[in-house]
Amino acid sequence: MLNFKKIAVVGLGLIGASLAAALKEINPTLTIIGIDNKETTLKTALNRGFIDTGYLEISKEVLTAELIFIAVPVASIGSIIAEIEALGSADQLLVDLGSTKVEVMKQAAEILAASSRVFIGGHPMAGSDKSGIKAVNQDLFKNAAFILTPGAHLAEEDKSHSEQISPISKNDLSLSAEKLIINQLSQVEKDYLTDLKELIIELGARPYILRAVTHDQWTAYLSHFPHLLSASLVNLVPEANILELAGSGYQDMTRIAGSSPELWLDIIFSNRINLIELLTAYQKELADLKKLLVDSDQTQILEFLKTAAAKKQQ
Repeated sequence: MLNFKKIAVVGLGLIGASLAAALKEINPTLTIIGIDNKETTLKTALNRGFIDTGYLEISKEVLTAELIFIAVPVASIGSIIAEIEALGSADQLLVDLGSTKVEVMKQAAEILAASSRVFIGGHPMAGSDKSGIKAVNQDLFKNAAFILTPGAHLAEEDKSHSEQISPISKNDLSLSAEKLIINQLSQVEKDYLTDLKELIIELGARPYILRAVTHDQWTAYLSHFPHLLSASLVNLVPEANILELAGSGYQDMTRIAGSSPELWLDIIFSNRINLIELLTAYQKELADLKKLLVDSDQTQILEFLKTAAAKKQQ
């Protein structure tokens, strides 16, 4: 598997365990070190062959890995980076798998300012309303987008930009936009990024390179805001027992509301500026739609539905 012979995965929940399982599937000779604070989780991972060795805490064993994936809640990523750095110097690539990036990248830049380690933000756009190692799925990343945000030294600029909502442009996914980011990286960062992209492709996922601030804006639209809407739809129901009548449409729209509340609290608050902006825009959308209904304006409601259908079909 390219230049990675030994990989550590910190956190063996749904994402971490699924990643370890997927790595073993594509290369059984790869050595996987697992770290998790639950002994039962480590035993399950060892028994099922997802990892070769397991530890309840971060130890010097991780210094032998070329690549460390950090698959813990967003609020804990910074402390994990600090723990790894405190073990001593090592030429390693650290990649987090959190759902927001600006604050994580800023923390990584500060902690690793004098380090030989390289940090690249990562976010597989894959998941489930289930959690924990029992929900492991080695095919979780296949055909999924896998966003990478390299350049921890760009974090301070991204942090300042994150408080100014910029227009979303399809050009941010262009090769020229990707090259602009890569041109600001050191040669070591470029080499690690190349290897990491190839690894992601081997997993069956589709790598995309974005600035951290762009990532947080886009995932607000595609993941974090939909989660709030899903939860709102469930909370809107006056009596839980009427959910027995729900069809597949309602079930599809509210599936993610069953995800871990504690995990999602971290995600939502780490991207709250973008979410406030979206909530404001959505309130206006709903107010406009309400007026169309009050006015019995079938023509404009039809246009509203047609616009959504056309975007979805694209």
